[in-house]
Amino acid sequence: SASSNGFDPRNRGGHSSGSPVRLIKRADTVTLTLTISSDHKKPDERIKALQEALRLLREKAAQKKDVFVRTGYIELPLATGYRLFSSAKTSDEVSSFDVTFVAKLAATDTFFERTAYLNRFIDEVQFGRDIKALYVSTGIALVDPDQYRGEILRQIGEDYRKIKEIFGPAIEVDIKGLDQRVQVRQLNDTNLELSLPYQMILRTKS
Repeated sequence: SASSNGFDPRNRGGHSSGSPVRLIKRADTVTLTLTISSDHKKPDERIKALQEALRLLREKAAQKKDVFVRTGYIELPLATGYRLFSSAKTSDEVSSFDVTFVAKLAATDTFFERTAYLNRFIDEVQFGRDIKALYVSTGIALVDPDQYRGEILRQIGEDYRKIKEIFGPAIEVDIKGLDQRVQVRQLNDTNLELSLPYQMILRTKS
């Protein structure tokens, strides 16, 4: 049987997925993640500053056709405390949230060109004096990796048919994990490996 191992949810590379069926696809976006924080003495003023920072970022992105701003999860005013973003963190002295900038990566673009483009985009945003932006990571991604699920499933189906042909009716073949999310692993500065964490289990008929 085969199962997934070493999957890195942040797409930073690492071990092979372990799945025998893997697709190699070119990324269609470049990502840059920052932590936006405020250390204003008053917690409510910190939150106001963060709200204003997010508004400025979205306003700036709206002027571009190829840049998108994502805060990871939906914004949610919680019933307790001062956390306004589901990706937010707060303490007695600092409040912050993580934000990811996504830029389209065309076939003629390089990772380095688009990363520099995102850096210039951020540099142009004039944050308030209580706001700090801390670099977290850069990477590549696919906007919709699930679009390749059918292609992965077709290859798994081919493997299934070959196994049935080789072992014949005396062997039962069960496949588990086909309903899992498509997993993505970064290979280099342009290519991604896509797989499903499935298991193909063979046993003799009783």
